[in-house]
Amino acid sequence: MNLSLSTGLSFRALVVVLSLFVGLWWAGCGNSSDGDADADADGDADADGDADADSDGDADSDGDGDGDGDGDGDGDAGVCSPGRTQFCTCDDGRPGRQTCEGGTHWTDCTCTGGDGDADSDVDADADADGDADADADADADGDADADADADADADADADIDADADADADVEPGRCPSDMVEIPGLGVCIDRYEASEGDDGAAVSAAGELPWANINAGQANAACIAAGKRLCEAAEWEAACMGPLDYAFPYGNAYEAGTCVDSSIGSVQPGGSYTGCEGGLDNLFDMSGNVHEYVATTTTDGERLLYGGSFHNGETWLCCWCSDAVGSLTSQDNVGFRCCLTPE
Repeated sequence: MNLSLSTGLSFRALVVVLSLFVGLWWAGCGNSSDGDADADADGDADADGDADADSDGDADSDGDGDGDGDGDGDGDAGVCSPGRTQFCTCDDGRPGRQTCEGGTHWTDCTCTGGDGDADSDVDADADADGDADADADADADGDADADADADADADADADIDADADADADVEPGRCPSDMVEIPGLGVCIDRYEASEGDDGAAVSAAGELPWANINAGQANAACIAAGKRLCEAAEWEAACMGPLDYAFPYGNAYEAGTCVDSSIGSVQPGGSYTGCEGGLDNLFDMSGNVHEYVATTTTDGERLLYGGSFHNGETWLCCWCSDAVGSLTSQDNVGFRCCLTPE
């Protein structure tokens, strides 16, 4: 009787030990109970244990690894990076902008009015009468009124004169061949992001990799060596938005992969993505590829960057999307292009 009891107890102890061993082995093979494919039991598909899916090891989803959720990588727990401007969508569907104030909050979404035509209404038909047809008679029935027909020749003449006056502000050949003129400003801007010339001067040329890992002072010196200068923020925005006030160089709706964005994921030679042209003809890569330094600074003395980079998506890639960094910042996704005021 005592032998049987002893044998039974020994068998049960062995079963317990084996069960513990199997359990430890199972956990060590990455089989948590949270339903994902990793071993950290946090419920996401990465193995960093922080319950978000960006694999940076912090508990927010901005991908910068500092855990503060503002996307600037400085760990200061601010809402956003002071001086940054981002894309937003207004209630009526129009594109808008938000600006970070004091690092504590975003402003309300301010509509830009850009509907893809050259007037100031939001009907996208370019006749400025606020209805959805294109006959400019404001009665929204789409027909041609008798008075409009009678005045057609006069209107056509007036339009020709207006076009002629507008063209008169732009002198053919005024800008160097590697630049385009920004209408209304009398300023030229490089067609391509600057690449590095043999003599340390900035070069605007297709098929060349952008000159990155350069700080703001070095970028300005490279422009000066080329007989140019860094663009001002207002000049850069005007060139990107073009005469139709587009939110992106190619239009008002973001199109992933049209420019070199996070869906591409690496820097590309200038002009490689031909769909990334605008807001002026023969102007390339104003959205994505590398951030671009401008001459304008914030009230805190930080330098503005425009255009976003191959790391970014919609909120960073619009024509007014900017960030602010120290003037000595030098990164592989930060470059520049140059402007020129003709004499």
